[in-house]
Amino acid sequence: MKSKGKNIMSLAIQQAGVGLTGAHPGVRREILELKGIVERLQVEYAKAARKVVTLEEHCSALKNAFNSLSEVVIEELDTLRDESTIKFEQLFAKCSNHEETLETVAGEIR
Repeated sequence: MKSKGKNIMSLAIQQAGVGLTGAHPGVRREILELKGIVERLQVEYAKAARKVVTLEEHCSALKNAFNSLSEVVIEELDTLRDESTIKFEQLFAKCSNHEETLETVAGEIR
């Protein structure tokens, strides 16, 4: 990309019929300033590209962590559901026993 930009700049100067060394000092200064700006932009672009890669890596890590956490939460919910089911069945059995006992007592009272 850097050499392509230089080639385009050189071609533009040649097409104008003026070499950089023979250009008016103001034009030469402007061209050098533009060249510096282009080089700084290329450096900033490279930095931004590295940051994008880093962000993509962080996003991937967050996604993996979320998936792992989701699996743990699902396992915990399954465990709680199973424990709740067992407790409900135990309570239901106790209620049934008490119901039988109450019926027996009621029958004896009659």
